[in-house]
Amino acid sequence: MENIISLITAIISLVVTIFIGIYQIKQSERMAKFEKRQDERDEKRFKEEVDSKVVKFVTKYHKEIGLLPLCLMATLYDRYRPYNREMYLEFNALSDTVQDAILESQGLKIPRFKENFYGHCLKLLNDYLNKNFKSDINFGLYDRGKYLYYAIDDYGKKKTEYERISDRITDVIVYDSDEKRIDRLFYEVRDLPCEKLCDAMVIIMYWVAYNSDDNSESENYKSWIPPYGEERIDTMEDMFLMLLLVTYLKLGLK
Repeated sequence: MENIISLITAIISLVVTIFIGIYQIKQSERMAKFEKRQDERDEKRFKEEVDSKVVKFVTKYHKEIGLLPLCLMATLYDRYRPYNREMYLEFNALSDTVQDAILESQGLKIPRFKENFYGHCLKLLNDYLNKNFKSDINFGLYDRGKYLYYAIDDYGKKKTEYERISDRITDVIVYDSDEKRIDRLFYEVRDLPCEKLCDAMVIIMYWVAYNSDDNSESENYKSWIPPYGEERIDTMEDMFLMLLLVTYLKLGLK
């Protein structure tokens, strides 16, 4: 009799265990489905929030949308800098995810450089100068390119003279085959007042990078270089970011 009772007890215990196991499996499946639905709702809500911020930004700055690549340069150079352009400030305040979505909405997929971006661009410029121009001086880039960053740090609000002096620089860089031609440009501007000197140095370096031919893919990137709409490159701040952009696209992306 005791054996029968023990057997019945064991069977009942096994049935209860199986039932509990099945219940736990079903419960786990229900929880997994619930969490999946929750994740899908969260993902959808997040995407909607990102899309909303993209639309808001692009709509607000549609007349200046060609400056988007410079917005990214502003982020890579110094995200916390109090830029003079409101567009740069607003872009910097957005998350990387939203920034990338804004760029992609305009067909721009520029990879981010996570480390010392300014130092990286200086090295690209310096290496290119050393390779292609037999320069006796390093006036343009010595002391970490101080005349370049002075242009944005000290004179960012000032008007650039890009349109006035770029023709002269282009004539020398593009049409003069003399390997010492960069030296002549440096000597031409070295005695200018500091404000004008900084502006000229940024423009010289911009044209050096823009007319480089090291990158066989550079033609793909030229369409990303403003201005190509209603936007204007007005200040030294804009011109400095233009320099970073062409240096990164034409010398940095292989």
